[in-house]
Amino acid sequence: MIHDRAYEIGSLRGAGEFWPVGLDGVAFERRSDGSLARVESVEAAPGLRVRADRRSIVLESTLRAPVHVNGRPVRELALLRPGDRIASGPSILLVRTRRSPSGIDDGSPDRRRDPADGAPRVFVRCLVGRFAGQARDLDVGGAVPWTRPEAVVATIGVEGTEVVLRSRAAGAAWVDGHPVDVARLEGGEQVVVGDEHYVVDVVRQAPPAQAVPKPQGGESEPAAQPPGAGDPIDSTPRSGFSPWWLLAASALIAGALAMLLGRISG
Repeated sequence: MIHDRAYEIGSLRGAGEFWPVGLDGVAFERRSDGSLARVESVEAAPGLRVRADRRSIVLESTLRAPVHVNGRPVRELALLRPGDRIASGPSILLVRTRRSPSGIDDGSPDRRRDPADGAPRVFVRCLVGRFAGQARDLDVGGAVPWTRPEAVVATIGVEGTEVVLRSRAAGAAWVDGHPVDVARLEGGEQVVVGDEHYVVDVVRQAPPAQAVPKPQGGESEPAAQPPGAGDPIDSTPRSGFSPWWLLAASALIAGALAMLLGRISG
């Protein structure tokens, strides 16, 4: 999952430095020209602070100037994902994973296994764009962007047992804040094409259960029997009830009746 990875933040434009985002966060202050500059003192610096915890990445803002995340205005707090872009004045900051998405080896035999062997089911959700809030099955939404189907920038598909994004133009698709041509997707990654943001959800399905092998030599297995069907018969009552006291009582009653009849007849 994406939240198990380390994050960093830096300027989207140019090849500037990126700083790791931890629990204390990275702080930025606003310069006189309206741009953002990183400051060493996280606690004392007014402006922006981006920090990460176990659950998410958090943006905290005390700026009076407008701050936008992926084009949407933010006042004080916002939850971020890798690939999000923070804009204030002329500055645009990018949050990304510290490790680039892994590529694929087209010649790997592992990628040529039967798709039914644990094949994943994939859904694509739109976060930013005309279809924000909608989710589509991969068979329907595997080509992005959705708003311009005639100008597809990248495709997402299942190859063997892996989910793979392939870009049709260099630098046209981004995964977790990194421009990619080909990338393996594990699920939870954010794919950005132009102004549209998507998140890919991967559900791994268990491989089909293997059939139980039949016995060799034509022997057939014994038919299943209900519990106790093959057990020896046990005539002992299960409740602890014994019939012997009934027999003794019957004998006593018969003797008493015989004595009573003898007296009557005499």
